[in-house]
Amino acid sequence: MAFFLLTVKIKKTFNKGHNLKNRRKLEKFFLFAPFQIKFIIFFILSNMIAVGLSVIGVVYFFSTFINKGIEIGIPKNHIFFRFIDSLVYEMSLIYLVVFALTLLATLVGSYVISHKISGPLYRLKMHLKNLNEEEKLTEIHFRKGDYTKDIENEFNKMVQRYSK
Repeated sequence: MAFFLLTVKIKKTFNKGHNLKNRRKLEKFFLFAPFQIKFIIFFILSNMIAVGLSVIGVVYFFSTFINKGIEIGIPKNHIFFRFIDSLVYEMSLIYLVVFALTLLATLVGSYVISHKISGPLYRLKMHLKNLNEEEKLTEIHFRKGDYTKDIENEFNKMVQRYSK
């Protein structure tokens, strides 16, 4: 639901005539914000689901020990239960650190990858816009390391064919 609401807000922000100040802020960080923000949110939510499922697995694992202890009649103040509680506490801290680190890695990684995808598309869009205004067919060049180099190659082949 939050993903849907954020998507709607992004679309409104990028509609013409809508709060130019907010739009410029987003444009400083994103080449094609509607795509990039959805892309990043998707991977962050995937990360949260993966870590959340792992936590559920660990809670289930420890709860089986607790249930088994109760089932065989171990008193509730026995060291066995205190030991399990300390393990749950330690695992909680570990998962908190792992979650923070993977969240940061996911955020940075998805941001970089989204730039490598949207950068060439943005460049192609601007190039086509300039071609439409200038009516002069010229080659396009993407940054080193960008994805979709095949689009650059095919576009440039087309330019060479029509420039003859």
